[in-house]
Amino acid sequence: MNTTTISTLMAVAAAATLVSIGGASAQPASPPDRAEVTQRLEGAVERLHLTAEQRTRAEPIMRASFQRRQALVEKARADGSISMREARSLRSALQGETERMMRDLDGVLTPTQLAELNTMEDEMRAQARARLASRR
Repeated sequence: MNTTTISTLMAVAAAATLVSIGGASAQPASPPDRAEVTQRLEGAVERLHLTAEQRTRAEPIMRASFQRRQALVEKARADGSISMREARSLRSALQGETERMMRDLDGVLTPTQLAELNTMEDEMRAQARARLASRR
């Protein structure tokens, strides 16, 4: 797998974990460390069974999605602690971006791969919520 594909999928995996929110003065969750993301990425590529053509077509979609998600998170971080309303708005915006990426990937991935990607996104969100709960 080439470096660009790895970094793109790592970015998607990291961004997917940023959707958790906390209490009234929530801080957006930090992305997982690079080793954890690399491990998730390798698992994702295997789970999705992407062809070389799919990787080539999916890469710009995933990169653009990551950049939009990252901008949302960085803005929230720059503001410091955020209210529950702001945290919900951030979560909604991130979820909307994930849905946009999934629609864009609809013409690239098979229905089975899309379903598996949805499952993977759900798993990452659950893990992020569990990490947040363990910090409380």
